[in-house]
Amino acid sequence: MVLALGETNLGMFKQKTGLLKPSCGDLLETIPLDQITKFELGGGALTAPLVVGLADGSEFELEVPRAHKGKVEKLRAALNL
Repeated sequence: MVLALGETNLGMFKQKTGLLKPSCGDLLETIPLDQITKFELGGGALTAPLVVGLADGSEFELEVPRAHKGKVEKLRAALNL
């Protein structure tokens, strides 16, 4: 899965395997930024749990590979959460 931050939405895309590098595939979900109330990245040896909480009380629970944890930290900082 690929997370992409836009000016008004957070997009979740399928990851496509490219010839040289992975890229975005089909759009799975868009979340308006004003609906995101929680963006918590936990610790872990191989993967880190990521919880994205929404204003309606629902949550997305994802796993982030250790190699991409720094990128998700930058995403969290951009969201100011």
